[in-house]
Amino acid sequence: MILSQAIIGVCSFIAIGSVAYALLSPKIADESVSTQRLAKLTKDGAAASARAVVDRRRRRAVIHNLEDLQAEEKDRKNLPIEVLIKQAGLDWTNQRYYLMMASGVVITSVVVYLASMNLLATAVATLLAPLIWPKMYVSRLREKRIQQFLEQFPVGLDIIIRGLRSGLPIRTCLNTIATEAEEPLRTEFQAVMQAQAVGMTIADSVARMRLTVPSSETNFFITLIEIQQSAGSNLADTLNTLANMMRARKQMREKVKSLAAQPKMSAYIIAAVPVVVMVAVQFISPEYLEPLFYTTLGHVVLGGCILWAGLGALLMRSFMKVKI
Repeated sequence: MILSQAIIGVCSFIAIGSVAYALLSPKIADESVSTQRLAKLTKDGAAASARAVVDRRRRRAVIHNLEDLQAEEKDRKNLPIEVLIKQAGLDWTNQRYYLMMASGVVITSVVVYLASMNLLATAVATLLAPLIWPKMYVSRLREKRIQQFLEQFPVGLDIIIRGLRSGLPIRTCLNTIATEAEEPLRTEFQAVMQAQAVGMTIADSVARMRLTVPSSETNFFITLIEIQQSAGSNLADTLNTLANMMRARKQMREKVKSLAAQPKMSAYIIAAVPVVVMVAVQFISPEYLEPLFYTTLGHVVLGGCILWAGLGALLMRSFMKVKI
């Protein structure tokens, strides 16, 4: 009797438990799924929040660098003499620069006076001489050096890209450029390594290149390094994009140069025609041009011709000059 009651009780308990499980299992499953979804959403939210923080850091770094670049563009038009000398790759001092300027003024004044015997022309030449010598010479060397740097820069970027992809630290890549690259690329990266040797960070030491080789490509490279150091980024891929862009711009410049070669030669010929004709007339009939050289009206006419010819040459040069 007792055994049968126990069996009935156990069967009843199992039956009630089965019914309860059948009724409550969907709700338990829903709660489990909800818990898993909540955990996944929390994890995804944390990852998205971390990515958002990194993106904000990158945006702040880019905005900061763009503001610096805009300020530098405003100051680039009025560069100090010592900055121009440094960008030209010269080891001159300011005293040597001004001494050469004074020598150029004296030589120009003497030559113009001996050639024209005119005090007015000599005074004008004396006033214009400081704008031509040695500033024009330094500016020409500066442009040539920056252009050489930009031509060699993609090779340096390739060294950094291959080094980063092979697992080398960026400091080792920069040191490789400083020891194996050609001038002036080697000198610039040697200055970067020297700045790091005295305790400067990679971003700060590279940022000094804005002063010595100012260009949009250099600014972009510095911005990438600063973003990578502050917020992290795939530096190899972005530098690869920069190197490809620089090579494409170089090809476009060469194409434009080849297309502008014929108009440029035509401009040179047109500018040389009056000089050639005047020299020929001077040899054939010297007295024919005497009023032009020995009278006040002739000096005015000659000065006006030189002025208009110079303005025409500058206009033609500006028309043929294409920025890429």
